[in-house]
Amino acid sequence: MLFTDGAANLGDADPARLSHLVMAMRNGGVAFDVAGIGAEDLNDRLLADLARHGNGRYYIAADNLAAQLAGAFRPAAEDVKVQVQFNPERVSRYKLIGFEESRLKTEDFRNDAVDAAELAAEEAAVALYQVELIPGGKGAIGGMSVRFRDAASGDTVERSWSIPFDEAAPAFDRATPSIQLAGLSMLAAEKLKGGPLGQAIDFRRLTPSISHVRRYYAGSGSASEMLEVIGILSR
Repeated sequence: MLFTDGAANLGDADPARLSHLVMAMRNGGVAFDVAGIGAEDLNDRLLADLARHGNGRYYIAADNLAAQLAGAFRPAAEDVKVQVQFNPERVSRYKLIGFEESRLKTEDFRNDAVDAAELAAEEAAVALYQVELIPGGKGAIGGMSVRFRDAASGDTVERSWSIPFDEAAPAFDRATPSIQLAGLSMLAAEKLKGGPLGQAIDFRRLTPSISHVRRYYAGSGSASEMLEVIGILSR
């Protein structure tokens, strides 16, 4: 496990040689996790690549560091891949928000030689899509498949689900607190990034969701920090 402030100023700092070293450890059965200390000057791309090459995880050390470390020692699934396919009779356009460094080619989903993410026990991940529905469209929104290697048995597991279309689906401010927090975090990132979606975001219209998330996650330092960023972006 590497704890780093992101400043590669000691020893060999060549990314290719570092990756080779990490992969050698992985081939010997040793996973490699990276915990970034501090929010400034972290080389996210390098650190995430090292963790991925080492069958480990990269995260920012925060107030839940104890839970993050506990999860690192209880790996549940390795090489986790998620594939979402949209129904062209229901969805005209779609866009995955984020995950720029983690996207795989469609044909790599069942290619077990292609490295992917790891998840620890009780860990969760959220992926958000922006979609445009076809008026009067037919059928489900699409389908989702998950493929991973069970860390305990070594067996490869693949599971699939349909994504139903529900006209009565709740509005964003009626979604679960975790989904609202994920959505607000994504919108904050898009606002900082700029672009058409970021320019269209008005956090004043999301006051009910912001208030709900603030109450629900009152004891969470990381959620409070995110809401503080949103408050700054709302000015």
